[in-house]
Amino acid sequence: MTEPVLVSELKNVLPKGMVIPDALYKLYEWIEQNGFLHTIPGNTIISGYLWNTELLFAGTDFWAERYQGVGDLSTHNDFTLSHANIRFEAIGNKEFAHWMGKSSLDPHALDRLCCIASSDGNGSRVALWLDDDNQTRVVFYGSGSGSSGYFTIGENALDFLKLLCIGYSEIGEIEDVTSTPNARKPKKLGDSDYYYYFPYIIQNDALRSWVTSEFNAIIPSTAQDIIRNHDSLISLADQPEIIKDPFHTWVIITSGAL
Repeated sequence: MTEPVLVSELKNVLPKGMVIPDALYKLYEWIEQNGFLHTIPGNTIISGYLWNTELLFAGTDFWAERYQGVGDLSTHNDFTLSHANIRFEAIGNKEFAHWMGKSSLDPHALDRLCCIASSDGNGSRVALWLDDDNQTRVVFYGSGSGSSGYFTIGENALDFLKLLCIGYSEIGEIEDVTSTPNARKPKKLGDSDYYYYFPYIIQNDALRSWVTSEFNAIIPSTAQDIIRNHDSLISLADQPEIIKDPFHTWVIITSGAL
């Protein structure tokens, strides 16, 4: 059986010693089998999405009409798709030095990282990372524009898939890991303050059904047990000594901030 094109692309930039987790491999298979691949005209990079791309790019009017009555617009003032902006691409590790505020990084440090996806439209990423035990983990690192955290996502790639299934709008927009995706409520409709614009998040039932069936998985209702060192649980500024997240610690040491 021919391997998924996203897997082939990722292998071209994968550092030596790093492996593609089985759950991620199967996700790439699911994306390709459902026809969720897209190439931007004039660009050779193949991207994978979690939704049908024709519907994904259809615009908010289409989705508002399709899901009219699903969300309570007295508490949400628009619609959005869960993780609509996540885009799986073989990005590699070329941008990590800049992200850490350095002109270059030790090659051994770079070989522990490989970016696999853009998680939003602002430059936040999802990556594979080799931890100190040489295990491949899935991690998130924010762009600094709205999303500034960096942390390990669960214990393995399946936890990453579970996080996608919970149904938040974006990983970097999870303000409270103890809350369900549609728990936030805006001010009165018409309020011009952007930070109170909370759309109703349409859940990806197809992805959730596949993950549940394929892995015999139970999807939690919140991210609390998957993202354990989020700002909403621990004040990173006030209590840095209790941070136990291995990727967070490694980034601080590698960037020279510690």
